[in-house]
Amino acid sequence: MTARRRFATTLVALAAIGAPWLPAGPASAEEPALASALTSGPPGTSTSSVKTTVVGMTLRGVKPFDRLVIPDFDILQTNGNRLLPILRTLRFMGIEARSSGPKLSFAPESSTPIALDPDKGLLEVGGAVREVETVSGISDVTGESEIYIPESVVAEILGVGIDWNPDLYEITIRSSRPLDV
Repeated sequence: MTARRRFATTLVALAAIGAPWLPAGPASAEEPALASALTSGPPGTSTSSVKTTVVGMTLRGVKPFDRLVIPDFDILQTNGNRLLPILRTLRFMGIEARSSGPKLSFAPESSTPIALDPDKGLLEVGGAVREVETVSGISDVTGESEIYIPESVVAEILGVGIDWNPDLYEITIRSSRPLDV
């Protein structure tokens, strides 16, 4: 079974049992059911088509051998954008995230506190609130709940560079701080 189909099956099954953060959708593992079973923000928007892809990911620090390689990193592709799993990315970077109700909050080193409300599709950075595309679901790789946000937002809020290499099918996240790996 492909990762995409497993992701679709998991989301459709969760929607069928009434998971509160997933809208009801058809009880089928077909791709249209995947799009209808995803929770997407900001409110009132929907994701027309979603493609789950497992890629390689390399996290690079400032030192030459300061890196962490993750061979199985699941991303979503929707509306021409790549969405990265923010919880896994924070964990790999050693940034502690706290949840308070529906909100996820964290503070990268030398950065203002950040709060993400995936249910409402809102991102708060230093008191300024804006809408951001979010997709919540169960990761095929970890089997845990995950929140996916656009890679441009990940780069901005974490202060990192993100490169996509289509030849290697790999994402590289470049951090300007030493990694504790």
